[in-house]
Amino acid sequence: MFIVFMLSRLRRVFPVLAVVFGSALLSGACSKVPLLAPSGSTITLIASATALPINGTTDVIAQVIEAGGTPPQDGTLVSFTTTLGLIQPSEAETKGGKVTVKFMAGTQNGTAVISAFSGGASVSSANTLKVAIGAAAVSRITLNASPSSISALGGTATLTSFVFDANGNVMGSVPVSFSTDAGTVAPSVVTTDGNGKAESNLATNRTAKVTATAGVSGTTGTGTGATSTAAQTATVTVNVNTGPAVSIATTTTTPVVGQPVVFTVTVAAPGTTGSAVRDVTVDFGDGQRGSAGTGTSSTVQHVYRSAGVYVVTAVATDANNDTGSAQTSVVVGNGPLPTVKLEISASPYHVSTPITFTLTGTIPSGAPTNTGIASLTIDFGDGSQPFNLGTAASGQSVAIQHTYQNPQGEKVVTARVVDTNGNTSATSTVIFIGP
Repeated sequence: MFIVFMLSRLRRVFPVLAVVFGSALLSGACSKVPLLAPSGSTITLIASATALPINGTTDVIAQVIEAGGTPPQDGTLVSFTTTLGLIQPSEAETKGGKVTVKFMAGTQNGTAVISAFSGGASVSSANTLKVAIGAAAVSRITLNASPSSISALGGTATLTSFVFDANGNVMGSVPVSFSTDAGTVAPSVVTTDGNGKAESNLATNRTAKVTATAGVSGTTGTGTGATSTAAQTATVTVNVNTGPAVSIATTTTTPVVGQPVVFTVTVAAPGTTGSAVRDVTVDFGDGQRGSAGTGTSSTVQHVYRSAGVYVVTAVATDANNDTGSAQTSVVVGNGPLPTVKLEISASPYHVSTPITFTLTGTIPSGAPTNTGIASLTIDFGDGSQPFNLGTAASGQSVAIQHTYQNPQGEKVVTARVVDTNGNTSATSTVIFIGP
């Protein structure tokens, strides 16, 4: 009887359990159905940045508006797609008609086309959101060279380029290509660092135009939704230095030994490709050199110690070690020669008897100022060494005695004068030495 009673109770409970279980299944199924935007709704996408470096990120906002102009019910699910990079999360629910997700650019250069949809609403092809990534985001590039002028013998300039996006932000991880119409650039492709900078080097001995290029050229999308990008370029010209222009001339007419010869040196001001003059030297052609300073015009004097034709060279050197030179020639004469007078005590002259010799040197008028007698020498003509009587004033007489020994006979006596400029004159006379 107990078993019969329990079976009767189960028959009455089972229909109730079946109803409750079925209701639970139906409720669970309904909770998994997403809430979508109704027909006629529109979706608008906005990004906080439309240009990103490699691995950059930006927020993307989807605004959903129903046909009546009001936002849909909170929790409306919006799904996102992109042609490049990644959107996290790829689906999100609205609040106040908006949903915000994160776009991550990734490592591929190009333009990401981002779209969104919910139910029957989606972003039109003309209104998809486009975010330029890496090279595709380049909006401007700069280029400069240091130094901007190199030696005429050849040299190296450092090339520095900065890459910017449309908002003026520097862009890292962007390849920059360098090229030139003269010389060589190495490396030819450099990726910008975190400061948006790429550096390379130019080696040339000719004026060179250098071009830096970054970004890509192409079109993304079609029709009214098409977006075009163009590679950006910048140029700089590195000039080859022009050495100084130099001229030299003498303002001294008929220069002579011992007389200061004046030279005028003129250096042309450096042009647009010239560097400042560092020094100017003059080679006087006789083994001596002098400095003419660094001015555009200067004078320098030099005294020649012997007659002759001299080639004088002026060389100007600029801060780039480039040079300019000029030459002139100068003919240096002996000038007025000194004279020497020889007087001998009265004859006859005998062996072993002292004889007095008197020498007088004279500097003629017209000789360079401060010219004096450098030496008076006498050769007694008997094989003995010539004797130097030393210096003397012009017109001053200097005497010396000499005793001849055998053999007897004629002796050629020679007196010589040398002035302080190296000019020389001599006179001779013959005497007879008896027993």
